[in-house]
Amino acid sequence: MHLQPSSRQGELIALARRLACERFAPRADRHDRAASFPFDDYADLRAEGLLGLCVPERYGGLGADYETYCLVAEQLAQGNASTALTFNMHCLTMLMMGPIADSMPMSRRCANATRSSEPPSSARSWRTAPFMDSRTASRWSRARPIPGSVRAAGASAPPRGRWMAAMW
Repeated sequence: MHLQPSSRQGELIALARRLACERFAPRADRHDRAASFPFDDYADLRAEGLLGLCVPERYGGLGADYETYCLVAEQLAQGNASTALTFNMHCLTMLMMGPIADSMPMSRRCANATRSSEPPSSARSWRTAPFMDSRTASRWSRARPIPGSVRAAGASAPPRGRWMAAMW
């Protein structure tokens, strides 16, 4: 059993540690006290490419596996545990979506992209929510396209999708 991180894992661990110590930790108390979402942490994750951590390389991501994700998330949690928790939801969704998307025909992958201003061939259009349509959204929630995003309303949380994809 080899317990040492690979050189690529080491680079990602160091990046996550730097973000956690230099950027997330100084803001964590403010977010906790205000019960606010750490959008600034996500801006940093996006700027460093970490929102694509578990997106397969063939779709423009970093292609990290579950082990690498765990090593990175461990470091992020040292700066802001709430950011690491929400990052967890994003990354684990990405780990599932690559294989699911690979099993779908391109026409299905891009079905929702045709409703946006992005070209249907853009992988960015479907990465985080290839199935975001009326069949998977709650029957008590509705989403309608607005310029650059989606406006959701209803009794349950809508699937994360277009806004998250646009972030990275």
